[in-house]
Amino acid sequence: MVIVFSFRKDPNALSPVNCWHLILSQCRQESRDHGALSEIYSNNITLRLSHINEDVARLSKKSKEIGVQMQEELLKVTGELQT
Repeated sequence: MVIVFSFRKDPNALSPVNCWHLILSQCRQESRDHGALSEIYSNNITLRLSHINEDVARLSKKSKEIGVQMQEELLKVTGELQT
């Protein structure tokens, strides 16, 4: 008894070569996406965070000055009330 197997290439079947090609294509696309995101983050976000840092430092300094001024006025009024 002779068994004959017919091997037909099914274009929809995933052969190991097709699987590796698909993985390679996905890696390349992810690499391009990663590069684009890196470009966006390194340029835009860094600059924006730098501006935010400057704004926060300026506001912190201003609020500290106002706090000191209010404390001086409070001590002055307290001194006047005690006399």
